[in-house]
Amino acid sequence: MFQIFLNRRRRHVLADSGCSTSCISHDYFVNNPHLKKAFTPFKTHGSAINGSDVISIGEVRLQFQLNNTPMSIRCKVTKGLIDPVILGWDWMCKYDVSLDAANGKLHYLDGRSISLMKNEFPSAGGMY
Repeated sequence: MFQIFLNRRRRHVLADSGCSTSCISHDYFVNNPHLKKAFTPFKTHGSAINGSDVISIGEVRLQFQLNNTPMSIRCKVTKGLIDPVILGWDWMCKYDVSLDAANGKLHYLDGRSISLMKNEFPSAGGMY
């Protein structure tokens, strides 16, 4: 996890290289009415890595800043997400992002980097 500046606020987000498409939770979408202006409705069904259903109801463009660098990505609006924003493989490719778990860094755009947040539950996976 790391922080971005989204809708004039700092927000924790998750980068997930196993997620092909960036997404936001349905709850986050509902609680941020400005996102509805750029909403494209459609319905898709898929499966998460654990086999649970993944249902998306549409897509919206998310605009944010990472360490003062403006970024934007199309995100699926997905029901049942725990994290409000997940930046996936599409975002990583667009901004040349690499995760450096050994050093707790996220590198992007020709050598820029930020620190990842330490995992509060190291037994659940790793330190970052």
